[in-house]
Amino acid sequence: MHQSNATIGNLDCTLVRQAESDSPAKSAVILCHGFGAPGTDLVGIAQQLFQAGQGLEHTEFIFPSAPIELDPMFDSRAWWMLDMDKIQELMAKGEFREFGSSKPPELPERRASIIEIIKDAKSRHNLEDANIVLGGFSQGSMLSLDVALNYPGTLGGLVLWSSAFINEEAWTELAKSHAPLNIFQSHGTIDPILPFAGAERLGKTLAELGHQNEFCKFEGQHQIPIEGYIAVNKFVLAMND
Repeated sequence: MHQSNATIGNLDCTLVRQAESDSPAKSAVILCHGFGAPGTDLVGIAQQLFQAGQGLEHTEFIFPSAPIELDPMFDSRAWWMLDMDKIQELMAKGEFREFGSSKPPELPERRASIIEIIKDAKSRHNLEDANIVLGGFSQGSMLSLDVALNYPGTLGGLVLWSSAFINEEAWTELAKSHAPLNIFQSHGTIDPILPFAGAERLGKTLAELGHQNEFCKFEGQHQIPIEGYIAVNKFVLAMND
């Protein structure tokens, strides 16, 4: 596995290929980490996928690092700030809809940053939108969905690990008019951070609005199941054929 660092737009990114290569990639996978994680938190996914089988030698994985530094000692980062006390209070009451109405003020800027990474990958490798997979975990998955719904083109795949509604009214309107997205969504049934019921409602809404949403329900907590890795591999193999 060959790993390098680059600043794309205003974000520091880790770029990963199966081997060092000057040749353009045939696909790119952009994965955004969750709240409180380091920028390299998801890099191990690329390594595991490379080790699992063939077909990814022409894929570049891009792992952007969120700009808000929560704890420099542990490289703990965030895409936007969260009021954890408020979230816990809403969860205790089962008020998922109120949580979904949140509109992080940083969201437009973060969206623009990820779109800049998409454009950079397309330019460097001469790719089409259909050759790009975007996704993330928890807060990173929320950002990814927001980007995909606002992006003028249609990406090749969208991966939502442990996601939830935010900015629900705007997302719903965007989802009504956007071309169908090919989505994989996974969520643990005993997730103590983002309850399963909220994820299920998100997935149902996307499906009802015409998007191809494969919803993976698994017995687990706030984590990525093996099916989540397989979904990325399937998206990429379809693009690299």
